This record gives sequence, C-alpha cells and structure tokens, in this order.
Amino acid sequence: MRIASLVPSVTELLYALGLDEEIVGVSHGCHAPPQAKQKSRLTRAAIDPTRLSSAAIDEAVRAALQRGTALYTVDEEALRQARPELIVTQRLCDVCAIGADAVEPALARLAPRPQVLALHAHSIAELLEEILALGRATGRLEPAQRLAASMRERIAAVRKRVADAPPPRVF
Repeated sequence: MRIASLVPSVTELLYALGLDEEIVGVSHGCHAPPQAKQKSRLTRAAIDPTRLSSAAIDEAVRAALQRGTALYTVDEEALRQARPELIVTQRLCDVCAIGADAVEPALARLAPRPQVLALHAHSIAELLEEILALGRATGRLEPAQRLAASMRERIAAVRKRVADAPPPRVF
C-alpha cells in the first residue's frame, strides 16, 4: 500500500507500525523518525517558522486566519507523483497541520482517488482507537493492537506510580 502522511504524529505512528517502505510522502513538518526526512514532501507552510520569532509567528498565524488564507498547501504535483492509495490527515486543528478540507481540492484532481483517513482524537482513549483505525486502514491491525496495548500499560504504570502522590502545586 502506498501511504501519504500529512500529520507528523501519524508519520511516527506509521513507522511504529513498520510501514516505512509503504510511506511515499509526508508533510513538510514530518521530521521524526529521522528516516521521514528522506521522504517526498507533499505540503508547504505559508509561514516559515525558522525565520520568525514566536511572537511574529503568532501574529502571522492570527493575520492569516483573519484573512481566511491557508496556513498550509498541498504540493499537487508531488502528491500526483507519489500516487498514494491512502492519505492520512486530520480534522482537529487547522493551525497544527494541514486539515482534510485543505486536501480535498487536490484529491479532486487525482485519479484514482486515494482513500482518506482524517483523524481527530480529542482524548487519550480516542487516540488509542485511532491507532487501531490506522492499523485497520493499513492492514496492520495486529501491530496497532500491540502498540495501543503497550501505551495503555505505560499509562497504567504512571497512574499507579503517582496514585498516592499529592497533587502538583504550580505557580
């Protein structure tokens, strides 16, 4: 299966599921694991964060949102050349990564049209379910089940370790 990941955290999950050879392209923000840097870049950011201070980035994002201009674009030619069968994107935050709606115009010009999996977890429980959805969509359900189980075990271990600790005090 040919997979395009347009969300950095999804790229890491795909690698964790052993799908490195199936990944044909990633977003401009995918830097981990290091092998992801070798993949074709399928998106571009309208704002270059390497040239701006945090305050200037915040100002540029606010201005773009007020104007209704996109923060990210799809490189349609790179996407066409990648020929993905599955595109994984998100519907959670249009500021954090390219959203499913921004990918739609490019999809209309692709033939055959790839399957799109748009993730939108709002909690740890939903994230674990989306790992399973990713496993089903990629034919890697068993590795996804093992990864989700491992994460549940790690969460339980942390809960157990801090169960008797006083709540943190933060200033």
